[in-house]
Amino acid sequence: MGDKSGLITAYTDNTNKLLEDNRALKEQYRELTKSLEFHVAEIEKLQKEKKALKKEVWSLKNALDETREEVDDMYDDLATAINQIDDLEQYTRKHNLEIHGIAKKRDENIADTSSS
Repeated sequence: MGDKSGLITAYTDNTNKLLEDNRALKEQYRELTKSLEFHVAEIEKLQKEKKALKKEVWSLKNALDETREEVDDMYDDLATAINQIDDLEQYTRKHNLEIHGIAKKRDENIADTSSS
């Protein structure tokens, strides 16, 4: 009988130990599940943020392309305006007369000089 009692005690102790290990494993499983849920939520949040940032980058690239086109158009307009100003300046000097060999004096009045 002592043998049976020892076996039952060993069996009971072993069963209790297995139950404790099982409880500990269940707790670890719950913690891992919570951790996994948290990380899945974080990944989903980061994916949404990445998608929003991609849209913003795409939008900024388009805006930059449009701005570059506008700048190119403005440079073309500027070159055209410079050429037109050059033409107008040249046209306004068309009837000017330039005389060389006469010394220029300070505070000279051209009307007085030409009449004398």
